[in-house]
Amino acid sequence: MKNIFPFLSLTVSLILASCASLKEQDDCEKFKTGRFELRSEDNNSITIIERNDSIQTESNILTGHVVKAKIKWITDCEYELAYFAQTSTSTDIIVPFVQSRPLKTTILKTGKGYCIFKSNMEGTNLTLLDSLIVLR
Repeated sequence: MKNIFPFLSLTVSLILASCASLKEQDDCEKFKTGRFELRSEDNNSITIIERNDSIQTESNILTGHVVKAKIKWITDCEYELAYFAQTSTSTDIIVPFVQSRPLKTTILKTGKGYCIFKSNMEGTNLTLLDSLIVLR
């Protein structure tokens, strides 16, 4: 009987973990399309992100800078952005270095009206950990 308790405990833990993982993946669906807000603590700017099934448009409210990226979903909670266009009237620019590398993003956690994500740019040590707020 003593030998079976650790086995049952491990089995129950694995089942609960897989159920939590499935629930979190299901919640990622609501971030595939729609309008979202990203706030920067660095310069107090707000970026509005609009997504459809293949394009993401990011509009910085403070600077007026707008960039567009192709979005490719790898899994329900992971996607890549490939930047391809930007406004030319802003002092902000996306340098060719950024345009030549995909930005890989993983949604780590979802909640009611928000998600926490981590992004990395291929070939760099740049990592961003932030959150998106769902706009209605």
